[in-house]
Amino acid sequence: MLRRVASNLNLINFQGKFLRINDFNHIDKISKFQNPLLILHTQHDHLVGVHHAKALYEAATCEKDMLIFPQGNHNTIFYANADLYMEKIRDFVDEL
Repeated sequence: MLRRVASNLNLINFQGKFLRINDFNHIDKISKFQNPLLILHTQHDHLVGVHHAKALYEAATCEKDMLIFPQGNHNTIFYANADLYMEKIRDFVDEL
């Protein structure tokens, strides 16, 4: 019952607290972000769909880069792509 009420009110339970889903307006937040941005995501993320990463990338107005890995999922993205993952981070940090 509580889950249904929370769903109808656009609430999620995060660490024992109910938060409104609208509080997570990442598109609005990232459009105001003015630092270099690197988005690393996997095509097969079962928790956060790749369309979210692409939407954030498109909304960002800062200097940005994105890499969508073809292997791994939400929990294994690093292990499945460790070499390229670390290379991308090193390149990003070197350019700062």
